[in-house]
Amino acid sequence: MFQRKRKVFWPILLLAIVFAAGCSGSPSAPADQSTGPSSSPEKKDPIKIGAIFPLSGSLALLGTESFEAADLARKIVNEQGGVNGRPVEFIKADAPDATAAANEANRLISKEGVKLIIGTYASGLALAAAPVAERNGVVYYELIASSDKLNQQGFRYVFRVNDNSTKLGTAAVDFVEEALAPRLQIELEKLKLAVIFEDGAFGTAAAEIVKSRALQSGINLVAYENYKATSVDLSSLVLKLKEVNPDVIIAASYVNDAVLFQKQAKQYDLNPKAFIGITAGYGLPDLAENLGKDANGIFVVEAPAMVNPEALTEEARKLDEEFRKRWQEMKGRDPAGHAYRAFSGTYALLTQILPNAASVEDSEAIREALLKADIPEGSLPNGWGIKFLPEIDPNAGLNERSFAAIQQWQDEKLVMVWPEKLATAEIKDVPLPPWKDRNK
Repeated sequence: MFQRKRKVFWPILLLAIVFAAGCSGSPSAPADQSTGPSSSPEKKDPIKIGAIFPLSGSLALLGTESFEAADLARKIVNEQGGVNGRPVEFIKADAPDATAAANEANRLISKEGVKLIIGTYASGLALAAAPVAERNGVVYYELIASSDKLNQQGFRYVFRVNDNSTKLGTAAVDFVEEALAPRLQIELEKLKLAVIFEDGAFGTAAAEIVKSRALQSGINLVAYENYKATSVDLSSLVLKLKEVNPDVIIAASYVNDAVLFQKQAKQYDLNPKAFIGITAGYGLPDLAENLGKDANGIFVVEAPAMVNPEALTEEARKLDEEFRKRWQEMKGRDPAGHAYRAFSGTYALLTQILPNAASVEDSEAIREALLKADIPEGSLPNGWGIKFLPEIDPNAGLNERSFAAIQQWQDEKLVMVWPEKLATAEIKDVPLPPWKDRNK
């Protein structure tokens, strides 16, 4: 009796196995037993990240390029398989002004359900969008905006990967002390410094740091003047400076006002021995496109860009080469500092921070991953590393491994000249030739 039943049982069992294999869609292999991130279809849904940038209005030029650099990092990561097997999708938001930035942050959180927002390029926009994210317990990750205030409000969910105003202003004054004063052969106490700045959040914050650091160093501050970035005539400012005859001018400007000032400085024959622009307008190809050879000799305090490859890890060197190549294909020129900031910060977020989050759908988990990040200097294409200051720090969420460097316009191109470990060229034109000699 037992024998008969066994003969019937085994064919039925064999049919059941074949049927199950057919239903699985993989008759030649066992079902996937992996517990990894890509083992179930729902985990392949895109990770949605809000991206707030000024894509229209007066800041659109740099805002659009900043978004494009961040988006290029996203595309490269997706080509490599995404974040733990999931593609990344940016939900783009245009914020031409502070009101729009706050409104768009609200929309991204309430309607799109994002748990992470990146942005925004401009300090005024960041200072409007970040508090919205904080109130809603959503992580805000700044790539470019420099105002110190962003990290000085006790926020838990706000992180800044880039250099801030303190780092930019400090680098400017350090450069004057360590490089310019010796070349000019002027003692610091006798060196006449003028500081000019657009009166928005960016310019004011940078200028305040320069002023404070200069006074601490005993430098003779002979002028401290603000103006509106939308000005169409800066001749009165130029004439004021001509009266005090500064040895060095440090300026925090956007591109249109930077070009206007330089043209009117030439018109009225204002000839400082050295000129330093702090990021933004002075670090853009548009400056040389508008000024031609008159841009040569100007220094720029900027996030590092196209640094000495010896300062980078092997992986960072390869990524830098890929970034430059693709940017050249997109834009027909090398990336500037703001593009390096956006690309480097985004790539690190997607490859070395989010993959370590317990869940990318939970802001608290993302926040914990950010706080645990420990990336050495030289690991990103611009030479930065990442280590965010903890909540108990007065600058909570600031990346202590970001820093500013000095570039110089030479032959109508920006080259890295300081500090020495990042430099790809020697400092030229100190003292700066007068206008009549700059085109020779």
